[in-house]
Amino acid sequence: MDLYKDEVLFWDEFVLRYLHREYSGLASVDYLQGAAYLADQMILERRKRTVLEG
Repeated sequence: MDLYKDEVLFWDEFVLRYLHREYSGLASVDYLQGAAYLADQMILERRKRTVLEG
């Protein structure tokens, strides 16, 4: 999935918050893939909405 420049910060923040909340020493390696998948889904949903100026 390609990201527009204005989406990169959102994507990075989402993944970081997810990892911070979910990570533990017992977590499986799949947590990173889960975070990336959820961030992608959030961006796809956001693209469906109209952005209004000011």
